[in-house]
Amino acid sequence: MPWWQEWATKCLGVNQPGDDLSPALLDGDEAALPVLIELLKDELPTIRTIATQGLTKMGPKARPATPALIQNLQIEEGWGWYLVADAIRKIDPQAADRIKEGRPDWHWQRCFGGIQ
Repeated sequence: MPWWQEWATKCLGVNQPGDDLSPALLDGDEAALPVLIELLKDELPTIRTIATQGLTKMGPKARPATPALIQNLQIEEGWGWYLVADAIRKIDPQAADRIKEGRPDWHWQRCFGGIQ
């Protein structure tokens, strides 16, 4: 069993493989941080979206996830990209400012606060 499933079983009361993990991961609980960071690496966009939403809910407490979120900006498309950009802006505003400075594109500027 992967470590994150062991964690889910122990901390979230998830006992069976089919149990729904997403509500517990979206509550903003700091204990979920390592699991959410791991889920950002998943090949399925839906799983990465759940992780991004959970981290966004956690806010600045999720700052250790910033490097993984920045990396996901390179692979996400469409709505997923905007969710990741919004997460970075809410979790680590300084990182969002650094990203914004290096990108003149209108959508980067808009997501990171350059265009209202």
